Parts: sequence; C-alpha cells; structure tokens
Amino acid sequence: MKNRLVQLLILIVLMLQTPSFSQTPTESFKTNAIFQMKNGRYGEAIDLLNKFISAEPKKYEGFHLRGLCYEQRNQLEMAVFDLRTARKLAPNNKQVSEDLARMTKTWYAQLYQKIEGHRREIAIDPSIPINYLEIGKCYKHLGEWMTAEIWYDEYIKREDPSPDEVIRYTEILAKNNHIEKGERILKKYVERFPNDHRLWSRYGYFTLWLGKNKIAIEAFENALAKRPFFKEAIDGLDLARGKGYTYTYYDTAYYRRSKENKLPQQQEYAIDRLYRVIKNNPNDIEARYSLINELWKVNRMQEVSEQIDFLYNFEAGKPRYDELSTKFYEVRDSLYNESIEVARGELDKDPLNKNALLKFAEMCGALQRYDEAIEAFEKYFESNTGAIDPKVRFAYSQATAWNRDYPRAIEQMDMLLKEEPNNLNYQLLRGQLSAWTGLELESGQTLLENVISATPSSLPALISLGYIHLQKGEFENAQVYSDLAKQYKPDDESIVQLDSDIEVRRLRAEQDRLFRLLDEARVDFANNGCESALPKFQEYISKSEPTNSVLLEYANVLACTKDYDQAIGILNQILEQEYTPEVDLARARIYYWSGDSVAALSEFQRLVYSGDASFESRLLLGDSYTRMRMYSDARAIYDSLLDNTSDSLEISYVKQRLSWLPVTGWSGFAFSFPSYMILYPTFYHYNDNLGFKYTTYGLRGEVGALSFLSLTFSSFRGTLQSNSMRSDHNTLTVGTYIRLSDMVVIGASLGRNYYQTGITAPVSEYFIRITKDSTYSLYASNTINDAAQALTSLNLIGRGIKSNIYRFSGFYHLKSGLRVSGNYALIQISDGNSGQTFDIRVGKKFYPDIIGGYEYSSTVYARPSTLYFSPGASETHAAWADWTAYKDSDMTFTAGGRFGIIPANNFLFKTIYGQLVYKLLPNLTFSGSASYGDTVREIIGYSSRSLSATITWFL
Repeated sequence: MKNRLVQLLILIVLMLQTPSFSQTPTESFKTNAIFQMKNGRYGEAIDLLNKFISAEPKKYEGFHLRGLCYEQRNQLEMAVFDLRTARKLAPNNKQVSEDLARMTKTWYAQLYQKIEGHRREIAIDPSIPINYLEIGKCYKHLGEWMTAEIWYDEYIKREDPSPDEVIRYTEILAKNNHIEKGERILKKYVERFPNDHRLWSRYGYFTLWLGKNKIAIEAFENALAKRPFFKEAIDGLDLARGKGYTYTYYDTAYYRRSKENKLPQQQEYAIDRLYRVIKNNPNDIEARYSLINELWKVNRMQEVSEQIDFLYNFEAGKPRYDELSTKFYEVRDSLYNESIEVARGELDKDPLNKNALLKFAEMCGALQRYDEAIEAFEKYFESNTGAIDPKVRFAYSQATAWNRDYPRAIEQMDMLLKEEPNNLNYQLLRGQLSAWTGLELESGQTLLENVISATPSSLPALISLGYIHLQKGEFENAQVYSDLAKQYKPDDESIVQLDSDIEVRRLRAEQDRLFRLLDEARVDFANNGCESALPKFQEYISKSEPTNSVLLEYANVLACTKDYDQAIGILNQILEQEYTPEVDLARARIYYWSGDSVAALSEFQRLVYSGDASFESRLLLGDSYTRMRMYSDARAIYDSLLDNTSDSLEISYVKQRLSWLPVTGWSGFAFSFPSYMILYPTFYHYNDNLGFKYTTYGLRGEVGALSFLSLTFSSFRGTLQSNSMRSDHNTLTVGTYIRLSDMVVIGASLGRNYYQTGITAPVSEYFIRITKDSTYSLYASNTINDAAQALTSLNLIGRGIKSNIYRFSGFYHLKSGLRVSGNYALIQISDGNSGQTFDIRVGKKFYPDIIGGYEYSSTVYARPSTLYFSPGASETHAAWADWTAYKDSDMTFTAGGRFGIIPANNFLFKTIYGQLVYKLLPNLTFSGSASYGDTVREIIGYSSRSLSATITWFL
C-alpha cells in the first residue's frame, strides 16, 4: 500500500508536465522532399520538410533530412540544431550521430576561418572595430569564454557598444566571474543609456553579487520604473531585499560570502550540494549523474527528467546515458499506463466521474494517446445531460488541440471565453490556436498580449506571439518575443525551433523579394530601361547565387549601358565553368556592340567556321566584314544567307544589309557620291566689359565622298569691334575628314581671312581624334588664325598679329564612376611671345543627372604684354558641376558652371552656362548655348558673355 501511494505521488508530479502535441503522419511531404533533394532543390525540400515536421514533430527523419538540406546550403548553424533534435529523438541512430559530428566539425572550422579572416582585416586596418566584435562572437559560439572577453575588450576600446552588445559582454564577464569589471562597465553605460531597463537590471545583479545591496535595490527599481513586471528585475529586487531565493545560472552570492565571516553551517543535503556544484560548473557531467541518482531516491521525477534532457546534448549515444534514459522512460510510462487503467476502471463504474475523466485524459496526453482521451470526453458528453464543467470542457479543448483537431478546439474555447473572458488559461490556449492555424491572428495576438501583461514569463505565450508575428511577416517583432523567452529559459527547444523558423521564413521572404526584383529588372530591360534595370540586377546578384542564365541576362544589361568590359568578363567567367553556344554567341555580339571590330570579326569567324550555322551568327559575321570595310566578304556571306533561308523576315534583314553595301570602284563612286551631306548654319557672339565684341555667322558643310572620306567647306562673315575700332572680314576654308577606323578620325582644313582693308591672311587647322564611346577620348590639333579672335583682346584688332595654337585634350571614365578630363594649349604669337594654359578636372556622378568635382587650371606666358592678357603665372582652384536638367528623345537641356578662387588676386570667380539641343524634324536639329563669366585679369575685374546657335541639317 505504501508503494502504491509513492507511485501515485510520482504520477501527480509527472502530470504537471505540459504535453506537446503530435501530428498525424504526412509521409507524402517527406517523400516529395527526398525527391527534391535528389534533384538538388534544397530550398523546396526544406519547405516540404517544414510541413512534415509540423505534422510529425516526434519523428527524427524530418529533422535529419532538413539538417542535411541546410548542410548543402551551407547554413550549418541551423543544420547542427536540426541534427541535435534528430539525435534527441533517435539517440541510438548511428547515422544521425555521424552526420551531427561531421556538421559540428565543419561549423567550428568555419568559425575558425571567420576568425582568421577578421584577423587579416585587422592586420590591414586595425582601427575597424567590427572585426574585433565578430571575433569575440565566434569565440563565444565556440565556448572559449576567456578568449571572447579579450576580443570584446579590444572592441570596446575602439567603439562605444550598443546596449545589446553591453548585455552580451556582461554575460561573458559573468561567465568568467569578472564581476567587479562588469560592475564598472555597467555603471558607465547605465549613465549613457539611462532608459534601457535591461542595463539597469543587469547592473543591479552585478552590484548585488558584490554585496552592494543599496545600489542594487536602486538599480532594480530603476529597471522596473521603465518596464513594470520585468521578471528579471523583480527577482533581483526580492533578492536584494532578502525576501527570497531565485535560482540563477551564476552564484549571485559568491563575492558577498567571500567577504563575510564564515558562520557555523548546518548539514548540507546531497541534493543541495550537487545543485550548488552544478550552478558553479554547469558542464560537470558527473555531478549531474549523481544528482539524478539522489533525486530518483526521493522520487523527484520531474527534476530527473530535466537533468536527463540537459545531458542529452552531451551524453546521447553513450551506454551509460542510454541505459539511464531508457530505464527512466520505462518507469515513467509504466506509471502512466497504470494510472490510465485505474482511471478507465473508475469511468467504467461511473461514466460521470469527472475527476477520473480528467486524470484519464491527462495521463493519455502524457503518452500522446489523444484519440483515447477524446473518445472518453465524447462518451462523457453523451452521458451527461446537465451543464458541462468548464474544467472538463477546457481539458477536452486541450486534447483536441494537441491532436490537431483545431476547428473543434476553437469551437470549445470560444464557448469557454464567452463565459469567462478574463480567464488567462483560456486566453492562452485560444491565442495558441490562432498561432497554430494562422486564423484570426489579430484577436489571438490581443489575447496573448493580455497573458503576457499578467504573467511576463509565460513561455508558451511568448513563443506563440513570436509565431503570430512570424506568420504576419513581422520578423523583427517575432525575434523580440524569442529574445524575451530566452531571458526565462534560454535552452528551451521550442525557442531554438522558433529562431530556426524565423531565420527560414526571413530567408524565404528575402528570396521571394529578390525574385520579384529580378522580374522587375527583366520588365525594365524589355522596355528599354537599361539604366533602371541595372541596379536591380546588381542587387539580385549580390544577394543570391545567380544561375548562368541570369548572369547572361546581366551581361546583356551591362552591354546595354555600354559597360562592355564587365559584360565580357562575366561571359568569360560563365564559359570557363560551362561552355554553351548561346553564351559564346552573346560574347561575340557584345564585342561587336562595343566597337571592337577586330575582336568581333575574329569571334564570329571562329563561331561560323567551327560549325555554328545559326542565322544570327552568320548575319553578324557579314556585319563585321562590313564594319571592317571588307565588302566583298560581307556580300558573299549575305548572298549565302539568301540562298539558304526562306523566312521572309530573315530575307528582309539580309536585303536591307545588301542595300547598305557601297558600290566599289569608280562606277561605285559616281553612283554613290555624295553618300551624305550635312549643312551647319552657325551664329556666334562674344563680348566683355572692356568693350570688345566678336561676332561671326555663316555656313559650314560636310559631304560624304567615300565610306571613309568626307569633304568640308565653310564660309563665314565676322566682325571684331571695340569702342573705337571695327574690323570686318570674311573667312573661306575647305577641308577633309578621314576615318581610319571607328575610333580614329584625322582631318585638315585650309583657307584665308579676307579683311575689308584688302589684306588677306591664311588660316588652317589640323586635328586627330580618338574616341571610344563614352569611355575615353583624345584630341590633338594645330590652329593658325588671327590672334584677336583666339585671345579675345580689343588691342589686337587690326594689328595683323597671328596666333599658332597646339591643343591637346581628353577625358577618361573609370569603372568606379570617376571622370578625369584635361586640356593643354601651347600658344605661339607672331609678336615673339608664347604661353601655355593647362586645366584638369576630376569629378563623379552624384546623381544620374548630376556630375561634379574639382578643377585646377594655370596660365603662364613668357613675358607680359599690354596688348592681351598674358600673366607671368596664374592659377585657379574651382568646384564645378554639370546638370542634365531635361532629356528625352527630342530635347536635351544642360546647365552647369564653376566657382573658385584665384589665389594671387584673392578673387572669387564664377562661370555659368546653359545648353539646349532640340530636334525640330527627323533631319533638322537646333543647338544653342549661352554662358557668362566673371573673373579678374591682372588687377582689373573682367566679365564676358557668349551666345551661339547652330542648325544641323541632314540632306
């Protein structure tokens, strides 16, 4: 009889455990997941396994398979968590243990690699604080607490930590028993962050451990003033006032006891001694085994269960642990089964025995035999014609909820809440049902928040709130509740699972966002939005593992934005991994677009003559021959295409290109001359505050003679004028342009100035220009003309002084977005003087339509002259900017200017300008510009204005 009473006592203790619900088997999820894994689709497999685990949380296979998926995706932290859970469910499974050991080893190796990587960063630049912090975190993960503290110390020397980092830092200090150091740190940061209740609470504990009870009480009261019902602070305040004892991970009285006189101690019981040993050293495995034996002797089986669960992560798979856990679960299950049979017998005698029913349901729930419990409840309801006791209905709701019969559970809970709306147990379960089903999330959240307000340490409520926010896509809020739950039971498996689910959902949400971003980028590109598509492709590629097809799309976008070098580099990278004709053709196509005719021709020849008989590759080979002016070869390719295609669209493409080929020989010249003609009516006016005015207007023309040769002519009327003098002249020139390649053009023009006095003077210009799209440009020229026009000086009018100017200019666009440009001029004047001007600009785009930067310029003449501005040495420093204010297919308006200082005169100067280009008709374009400048020459203020207008008319 005595043994029977003891067994019943054990049953009562064990019945206090909250049963975890099971799922009905859903093998199709697992089968489909294995299929996805075999095909390398680990993300899809994880989604299926999440459903399987939700349905079968007691089966190790789901956690094992999901861990293997995470391992393949290199998410080793989540993989290790899943394998630990799988080993707990199947402690004797050799494969699970081997996989867990392998993943743990790899994860630790990655942590050490991460440490080495940050060490290298420190060697390069030791001033960056984040590297020290990350190393400290890695050592914390590895359990090397002293080393972690050293690196946190280095981090705090370089940067003030956030409150979160202070909390983590003091956890390490507490682990290492560096309490006084932690107290100093916390005192500093509660002053810096006076509204953070966590820091005040932690400061209270550290001062309490040092015996400073008065300060500790003030700290805990400050924490509670900012966050009432903060359990950590409530417990600490009780300790500081001597009202009770709360079990803490660290020995909170260690320092105080070391400073007090030792009093005669009473006999210490074995269980208390072993708890104290474990508190000082949680990893003392032998002490835990001894504690289990002592607890078992006095039938404290709930505490035995807690210790066995803790030892699982360290001892599972070892004979000693396996034998002990097997024995424990056998004893526990036998007691449960015996209690079930006793309760069943009582119910058979009296179907309305409420107490027997509740005991029967509770024991069945402990063994996850929910169907039997539900059947017993339903028999009770059929037999009971009176009112149902709320306790019975609540237990029935629990059983149906654990059995995943959510609609029935919700129906019962709604009935209970209607009768007792303020019952916290009812609110908790109803809120959990909302979290599990994803239905009525807002009302479920309200109920759970009510529970938290009354009992802040309710772990089920905190975790359920986390899942409600997770289902709403509010990942940060979900993490907040997970972190709150960790304050009360950091090692709880349900918290680990919540963290894992948050991370998985967060990754999935980010993945979905990236796929939407990729779709938007594709739509932009299809609608000729290269510039808007580019940053979207770049973000997608930087945050995902793009396939070769996506990289090919990205390369085409880069080519569209004229970043040909990077596009070709990406295609080369793809071809190194796996050769595909599509990518090879795309690379050749980009060579063609970039203007590299030699490389394009070589690539298309290789493709076509190695067996690529596609229409596009042969058509582009013909185009490459045309661009290289190998017209007979191009014609042969086009004729071959006509002979081998019947597609009307392809035929139209080929015939169009044949029509573009020039007719060769003299007959071709006679037939095609002129191949084009452009007329440029032009007007230009310049004046300054000294009375100098220069106006010219006339016509310039350009005629295409051959495919590489153009002829030019011009006729202008000009006027040089001051307050006391006027000189009119006509200028006639003829010239030629020769295009040596797509990038190189040379030219020359010769002519004469005819003055009203009957005097004539030669004018000439020679130039060479090398340009590659908008990447770079080089220009060199030599110009001979009237010095009055070149130097804009009124004192040179009518004197017949000539200027001979050599100019060199260019620009280069770096891949980083930086733009460098410069100009140099050597000026030789027929009066024997000479000078040099030089300027350089460095700038970068700050917005898509604004570029700006710094400019330096200098002017040096051999000797000063009273006839024109000729300083011995003058330099300026300025900031400049250009703004494309408006741009579409028909009109472009640009404005800009510069503002700087002339150090020699201590004078601020400025220049502003505006430029308009407007397409009046498809073959008629107007260009106009205006500028104003304000500077100083010698010691005299000088301002100037200019206005120009040109019409470009294609005939």
